[in-house]
Amino acid sequence: MILQLNFFGDPNLGLFCAANSKICFLPFALAEKEKVERILEVKAFEVKVLGTNLIGIFCVMNDYGIILPNLLQNVEKIFFKKVAEEYKLNICFLEVNYNALGNLILCNNKGAVLSKLIPKKYKEKIERTLEVEVDYASIANLNIVGACGIANDEGCLLHREVKDEEIEKVEKILKVECNTGTVNFGSPFVKSGLVISKMNAIIGNPTTAPEISRIVETLKLRF
Repeated sequence: MILQLNFFGDPNLGLFCAANSKICFLPFALAEKEKVERILEVKAFEVKVLGTNLIGIFCVMNDYGIILPNLLQNVEKIFFKKVAEEYKLNICFLEVNYNALGNLILCNNKGAVLSKLIPKKYKEKIERTLEVEVDYASIANLNIVGACGIANDEGCLLHREVKDEEIEKVEKILKVECNTGTVNFGSPFVKSGLVISKMNAIIGNPTTAPEISRIVETLKLRF
């Protein structure tokens, strides 16, 4: 299923939300919470990350694990650990200089693309947490690979200026075919306007019909 939404009047849904095939994390007092649960077919949990609503910027998830910056407040860590235990997910907190991990890791249940801003000493820890092979790459010559792409186990949508050799590398890591596209009437940072779970998605309201068609085709989503 697919539904177009704004969160708090903002079409950049991916900044506020992180999801896998069972759960999603949302800001408190979000009017669209029930719609998100119904469309994505997940259980939604309300939470803050670093005291903000920008969950998608800081959180990385697949069906095996959750990765967050170590800078989280203790009460936030306790909450995430509780949810991870309930749903039998691995969880880790990385001590990094760049805390916006959601912008730095692009993953599905087959692999994970890491930004070169993530120290190599964390590679094995990320592999253990997400239970996938990981490797480093750029997208459109940018290190914010998590912001420049979104993937499920059927496909991957990438920034429109991605280079052929980058596509080849991402396809090898994630083990799916890649395509290029935009969201929210032309934004190349596709994760910002899109949240997916299995074959379902919520998409920012300004996203056009041709953009949605490309998203659906690439990720093999259900209408």
